[in-house]
Amino acid sequence: MNSLKTMTIGIFATFLILLPFSAIAQDEGGEDYGEEMDENVGEDMDASMEDLGIAEEEEVVEEESATSETRSKRKEVTIPLEKKAKVVQKKLYPQVMKHEVNVFSGINALDGLTWNLAVGGRYNFRFHEMFGVQATGAYVQSFDKDLLSTIEEGGLDAENVKNSPLSWWGGADFVWYPMYGKFALLSSIIAHYDLGIYAGASAMGLDNGDIHPAPEVGMMTNLYFNRWLSLRVDVTYYALLAEDDTRDPATQGEQNIGSMISSGEKRGGTLLRNVLFGTVGLSFHLPPN
Repeated sequence: MNSLKTMTIGIFATFLILLPFSAIAQDEGGEDYGEEMDENVGEDMDASMEDLGIAEEEEVVEEESATSETRSKRKEVTIPLEKKAKVVQKKLYPQVMKHEVNVFSGINALDGLTWNLAVGGRYNFRFHEMFGVQATGAYVQSFDKDLLSTIEEGGLDAENVKNSPLSWWGGADFVWYPMYGKFALLSSIIAHYDLGIYAGASAMGLDNGDIHPAPEVGMMTNLYFNRWLSLRVDVTYYALLAEDDTRDPATQGEQNIGSMISSGEKRGGTLLRNVLFGTVGLSFHLPPN
């Protein structure tokens, strides 16, 4: 019994002596492990930050590439012709193989004694973008100016002073279109136009029943509202070759060529009458597409 107690007391005493040393060793191992853990965590955090920086750089690159792709897509967008920049470009209103029907009214600017008011129409065929042919016909109504009343008050017969008034004309021309362009109206509306020059010949009828030839030259312009409608303005000069028997018989020399002399006989020769008509009207371009 005594020996057993002595052994038990010895084991317990040994356990008490070794217990502090084991605690110290455990603390040192814990500190080493903690330091290793701290180093590993730091390294992991540094790696994560590096990975995050790379990811941020990749995102920036992706954003820049997306922006460039968006810009390129914007450049590839097709803009309608009406919305494009106002520069020289393809004709918006092509007229090749189109028929133009024009109705107009106008006045003769060179007759000093009568007003010659015309109402008529034109047909134009554009067989090429720069060339066409046209036919014109018009009815003319004449009215005396106040100057004739002054002449009559002076004792002269107005019928012997003024030329035989125009009654109608009809003719044909070859047209050349050398210019097409556009301009800004009120800095917002883009107006398209073309300019044409033509030459030909007409037959002109006078109110006394005579019909005389009249070579002609002219200039015109179309101001387009859309593909089938335009405003047309013309200025046309006619060299009317007329033997006029109503000139003043008292006039002598070249100014009296083609006039009636006092005996009632007509003088020989041809009288050149200058006729300049300015006309304005609407043109319909067919087919409208």
